Amino acid sequence: MDAEWLLSRTYRGLSYRLGRLVFERGRPQPESTTHAVLGPGQSGVAVHVPRVGGRLDPGACDDSFARAQNFFPRHFQDNPVAFDCHSWLMDDQLGHYLPATSNIIRFQRRFAFFNDNEPADHEILALVFARRYDGPHVPGELLDELPQDTTLQRAIVTHLHRGGHWHSRTGWCPLPMPARLC
Repeated sequence: MDAEWLLSRTYRGLSYRLGRLVFERGRPQPESTTHAVLGPGQSGVAVHVPRVGGRLDPGACDDSFARAQNFFPRHFQDNPVAFDCHSWLMDDQLGHYLPATSNIIRFQRRFAFFNDNEPADHEILALVFARRYDGPHVPGELLDELPQDTTLQRAIVTHLHRGGHWHSRTGWCPLPMPARLC
């Protein structure tokens, strides 16, 4: 577990590490709520990608999703109908910097995106570089200090140096998940 917020959810029986990925039970939608994907009484299963655990290998992800599809209906009375992932990993700007064969891009292809965008510069620097900063813009001095050993690291720094920003987005994939999307 590499995120403090995830610890309490794990102890409360909401989050489960199933192979490479972590899955979190969702609450069923109330009858009076309208949701873009979920109908009344339906729930989703949130997907989290822990920093620890190795690469985001498509085979390992396939295994995790298959395990989750079996786990939740067997152990809970929930009615999950979709996986969702809200993360900086869902930022489609990554496709401008990473090759189509990148594990991150292949992971993104599993999901359909919504048009939500929330700032994620802080998150991406904390998770990829273990660096924090204050303020609306990442200082150039900080960017100059960051390692650029991988394609992802170079992409992040280049985009921020150009004045761009990274965003968290939400992607959805229906259950049962289609066989091997990438």
